[in-house]
Amino acid sequence: MMLVNDQEVHFRLIGEFNAYNLLAVFGAAICLGEEKSEILRNLSVLSGAEGRFDYMIFTQRKNCRHRGLCAYTGCTGKCAQHFA
Repeated sequence: MMLVNDQEVHFRLIGEFNAYNLLAVFGAAICLGEEKSEILRNLSVLSGAEGRFDYMIFTQRKNCRHRGLCAYTGCTGKCAQHFA
């Protein structure tokens, strides 16, 4: 939830950087003459890029040399980096 123009709005996007981006789009749309309520309605239904913030379960991560990269790339623990 975020307070925009004295109105509580719920967004699907999370994170501080997304909040700044949503406010920038809101401001730009206002400058272009769009209706405030319509802008907020459209922004509230935006969803993130596919694959972002998805949960993944890994069963083989022994001796992983990627460290945190595996969680991002979807590595299953069977790549060459795990056995090098």
